[in-house]
Amino acid sequence: MNDISIKVLDVLFDLCEGEGYRILEAEEITSRVSYYTFLPDELTEILEVLVADGLIDLKYADNEEYCVSMRTKGRALIKQSRERLAKIVAEEPEILSYKKDLEEAEASRQERIALEEKKEKLKKESEETLRQAQESLDAAASEEEKAERQKALESAKVETKKRQDMISELENRIQRTEMRDRTRSNRSLLNATPEPLPAETDKKAVAVDPKKVFLFALLGSAVGALVVNLIFMIIILIKVC
Repeated sequence: MNDISIKVLDVLFDLCEGEGYRILEAEEITSRVSYYTFLPDELTEILEVLVADGLIDLKYADNEEYCVSMRTKGRALIKQSRERLAKIVAEEPEILSYKKDLEEAEASRQERIALEEKKEKLKKESEETLRQAQESLDAAASEEEKAERQKALESAKVETKKRQDMISELENRIQRTEMRDRTRSNRSLLNATPEPLPAETDKKAVAVDPKKVFLFALLGSAVGALVVNLIFMIIILIKVC
């Protein structure tokens, strides 16, 4: 099994509750592996491999819909891997710190998106208000109508000025968010940079801690790939042991 097969098995663990069969659409499975693009027929092939390994049962498959059930062996494998993964995460401050940074980065990204959307909405409202007021003035037939609609245009300009002030404040908040993101990113890079070896140290005599090397490698991974790689490694260890 490769790492994508492991991830699919992990997804099925959540989707197939109990021991009975569950009818699943392909999208239900692939959408939970959003960082990976499945080739045509690939999901069916992966499920068939899982069947051959005795991890799941597959009653039927047509590349769009699948009737699947988890076997005890498959559930046990994923359960053990998740327990070991939770233990690794709980014991390693590097991973905890990285996870916290990822959560903060995602929250910041969502905040920035919301601020950008609000800013664009205010800009469109301002432009539309001015446009309508100007068109109304241009369409005025009498001097009395022109005077009245000129006042309406002036009011629209005042309202637009208020919106511009709100837009400026939103832009400031967006800049602060981006600055906070850059600071967090720089901090993460500094924390992930190993200390240089002393010049007089014999590199051949230095004992490299594989665990630390592995953890620093994880810091450069995406969330989904990080979890998949950990689970993949754990499952291989379970099988070997």
